[in-house]
Amino acid sequence: MKTTIRVISLICLGLLLSACDTGNPVSDVMEFDKAQSSRAFIQSKNFENVNLEMALTSGVNVLQDMGFSINNTDLDLGLITAEKKVDAKDKVGITLAVTTSILSALSGSYGGNSMKDISKEQLIKVSLVATYKKAKKSTTLRINFHRIVWDMEGSIMRRELIEEPEIYREFYSKLSKSIFLEVNEV
Repeated sequence: MKTTIRVISLICLGLLLSACDTGNPVSDVMEFDKAQSSRAFIQSKNFENVNLEMALTSGVNVLQDMGFSINNTDLDLGLITAEKKVDAKDKVGITLAVTTSILSALSGSYGGNSMKDISKEQLIKVSLVATYKKAKKSTTLRINFHRIVWDMEGSIMRRELIEEPEIYREFYSKLSKSIFLEVNEV
């Protein structure tokens, strides 16, 4: 009797475990993502002989110079968050939408609300994380720029990570200059 129960239990356990199989081997999950690595490289920079406080102070200064309002700074966590609103009106898109509406009205058909597809405003959000390495006396920074875009009716059209390398290069170029001025007390 006990042997039968054990056999049935093992069969049930085997069925249960096979039902949990997702079909994705662990190797797929652990595969190296080149795009993610490239993104991390663009978003990060290491500063030798720069302490955490100096890096974050310079980061705040640069973000404010770029028009961002600072939401949060936490020296203990090495974190800065900031944001700014930017006009996102697309002149070509507005022209096309107005033209489509006029042509629809002239032809007697209703073309729908073409203004809904036009972006009106965007909020750029920034998070800057700093990590200090005592052994190397260096600070590594990683910044992320995200945007939320609203349409003409106030609905969110999209949320996305800003991946244009020029934005990150511009930030780090200004930050390098700011840190240089701080270090040399200029």
